[in-house]
Amino acid sequence: MTPEAALAYIEGLLTRARTAAPGDERIKLRRVEDLLARIGSPERRVPTVLVAGTKGKGSTAAMMASILQTAGFRVGLYTKPHLVDYRERVRVDGVLISPGELAAVVEALVPHIEVMAPLPDGPPSYFEASVAVAFQHFARHAVDLALVEVGLGGRLDATNVADPIASVLTPVSYDHMHVLGTTLEAIAREKAGIVRHGGVVISAPQAPEALAAIIEVCARDHAELHLVHERMRWEPAGGSLYEQSFTLRSPMRDYGRLRMPLIGAHQMLNAATGVAALEALGERGFSVADNAVAAGLAALSWPARVEVVREHRDP
Repeated sequence: MTPEAALAYIEGLLTRARTAAPGDERIKLRRVEDLLARIGSPERRVPTVLVAGTKGKGSTAAMMASILQTAGFRVGLYTKPHLVDYRERVRVDGVLISPGELAAVVEALVPHIEVMAPLPDGPPSYFEASVAVAFQHFARHAVDLALVEVGLGGRLDATNVADPIASVLTPVSYDHMHVLGTTLEAIAREKAGIVRHGGVVISAPQAPEALAAIIEVCARDHAELHLVHERMRWEPAGGSLYEQSFTLRSPMRDYGRLRMPLIGAHQMLNAATGVAALEALGERGFSVADNAVAAGLAALSWPARVEVVREHRDP
């Protein structure tokens, strides 16, 4: 299979997936679980962090990946959507899955997808197949950790097939209300579906209704909840159209003045959330030194996020 044929096949799933019947909302998880089981359950071989929320998921995951890579870990990163090239969704140590690797993984998936097509649930969707591509690629590269951006919601999202060693919740606001619910509380409960019993959860600052729902879910599941607004302190320390500096400290460390090539107060919050998550991961074998935090944020490449395209209008 050529890379072009592989991409055409994946894109063809956009019109083939079967929608869930009323009361059968778990169809998406069943399909991706089935597909992954058929290829040897690669998601079980990869330690994973799930990142859910409404805003800042991709940026937070990318920041964490850059810092961990700088610290010497082999890191998988799954994000969506892509900007230009589908391969942007799946990276190892910042390198996009190669055309040849994409073709090989998709070619191995095709027979299983076609066997599933006539079954009651139908074939996996574009997004479900993409999740399978990511986990298979990460397993083949034996990543130390996979940072996986959740798609829609959390509880029933295809990425939730993983058993995360940590769950990160970025700010929750109103999105996909026709699917997730009409209140912040309902939406936050869906996002918090990535929380695991006895797991560790890192939550960015939330609106009161969303925070109450997250606290309730964590209490019910006996999960250890780290609230970023209680643990982290950050202040702007200058910047330009191309970068910003800020100070960051926690009860564990004073990171001093940090720099990153992203602008906007929201990116400082995302960085604080990512570093808080890394502190929690330090207790699970992913210790990161202060200088890796500074170097990882400074080296971050995450285009099209309030990015300056041109400073002067052409005459």
